[in-house]
Amino acid sequence: MLAAGIAFVIVAGVPAGARAQNVAVPGPHFGAIMFPDLDAVQHIGLQLYDFTEYDKLQDASGLYRRYNDIDSTIGFNMITLSNTRNLRRDDPFASNLLLRSAIVAGWSFDKPTNWLQNDVIHKLGGLPRVPRGATLHWPLANYAAELNYNFHAIGRAADGRLQFVPTPLFVGAGFSAGTIMQDFYVQAGMHQFTSGRSYFHCLEPYVFLSISAMTRVGVTLPGFVIDETQLLYATGQGAVRAHVASFSFPIVAEVALTGTTGVFRRGIGPEYGPYVAPAGMEPARVDRVALPEMFVAFRLQLGDFIFETVNDFYGGKDRGPTYGASVYYRLLPGSIMSPLVSWL
Repeated sequence: MLAAGIAFVIVAGVPAGARAQNVAVPGPHFGAIMFPDLDAVQHIGLQLYDFTEYDKLQDASGLYRRYNDIDSTIGFNMITLSNTRNLRRDDPFASNLLLRSAIVAGWSFDKPTNWLQNDVIHKLGGLPRVPRGATLHWPLANYAAELNYNFHAIGRAADGRLQFVPTPLFVGAGFSAGTIMQDFYVQAGMHQFTSGRSYFHCLEPYVFLSISAMTRVGVTLPGFVIDETQLLYATGQGAVRAHVASFSFPIVAEVALTGTTGVFRRGIGPEYGPYVAPAGMEPARVDRVALPEMFVAFRLQLGDFIFETVNDFYGGKDRGPTYGASVYYRLLPGSIMSPLVSWL
């Protein structure tokens, strides 16, 4: 069953290239925003994600419920570098072909993610602590590449010349490979479809709305860190944005919902809690089932800094892929710090 995932995003003043797309795993499978960049742009950043072995809730016997057969909590602490560039700019039919390459590198270490989850998020929310058992310590390194083609419509200007008008439609394909896990996928959708007009006429010079939607279908294979994955998955994501004309210092606020059929799987047994089959289907009579997920993400952009946090409380749990927090700094190609990522 294809899980439906819809993201509702409110944006204030965002240039097209200011988005920090999440390409390298594990971000896309923790609910991070996946829409492709629309222009050449570069980012450096820090990503934290947490995979917890146990839920914060206990069963009738007082034991904490496990997520699946991964027998440790994994705290992902990673530095990320990404570079999106145009290909074949000399060809007007290929100049809207964008290649994004990225690398994440770090160490799985749960103390920062444990502190952020239990001592910050759950403490502020008055929620029970999420217990820890064993924790994984392992090097993290994944390379990712994604090729996206943005369709252009062909029209004529008043003087008869041909014009290539960008449309919101795109198709793409990509992969991520390394110690974390392997991911190969294709995707399609529309990005920032808008009339350019505001529903509030007094705000029309400053605010307009856009909508986005995409789907991604892929294949995952295990890595050294995530050593068991579901072979096939499908993820849906959508967006509604309000753009405010604040180009000198963009301020961006986003909230997103994402759904996926899941790349993680588990056995069937009392140690996991009851397995609920999709509506209209009997429980699968196999020893492994995929685990659908739903996430909510919040993003704030202040100038060239972009902050994002992801949580699975929309899915009603606190085990497995539970939350993430990221910060990015946007670089313009050719800037002083650009050589840090231009080699990608």
